[in-house]
Amino acid sequence: YDDEITVSNNLPAVTNYNYSPSEILRTETSTIYFNTTDVEDSESSHDTFVEYRSPTGSWSSTYLSTIDYNSDCQCWQTYFTPPTTAELGDYDFRIKVDDTDNGSSGWYNYTDLIEVGNNNPIVSNYTLSSSQIMRTGKIVIGVNSTDVEDAENVNWVFPHGRLSHASDADMAKTGMSFSLPASVA
Repeated sequence: YDDEITVSNNLPAVTNYNYSPSEILRTETSTIYFNTTDVEDSESSHDTFVEYRSPTGSWSSTYLSTIDYNSDCQCWQTYFTPPTTAELGDYDFRIKVDDTDNGSSGWYNYTDLIEVGNNNPIVSNYTLSSSQIMRTGKIVIGVNSTDVEDAENVNWVFPHGRLSHASDADMAKTGMSFSLPASVA
């Protein structure tokens, strides 16, 4: 017989995905779950890849943990944890699977999957130099605050007062003090 039979590899596929939560703050974590399939191989034998892209960035995996096969959910999972310096906004993700015969699914792209937001500064405490003030008197208000993301300046604005500011690091060490003009008192 001169007939030839060619045996081809069936390519693997990403069959579904899930993630939670869809909105996180910098330093928080979202878990990404997904399944892969291939008629020739078991799911746990696949090589999997996940990457993300920030609103103005390029594809990366820096903020992702190692991808592991979770036998409890019978799925793949990875953790997405953007650091304090991560760009704010909606992140795109893509997933790819390779099988044991070097076949590849190619990238499955998912747009605007997880939103990364800003952590607000937290006022730790405050102190007053006096609990009462006369109309023409002055009071000193000390405020301590922290921000997990950076030592940016925190501005305190009063409707009829003046603007005063100090860095988070200075406030954390010594407290911030300012005086209100008599028109506010």
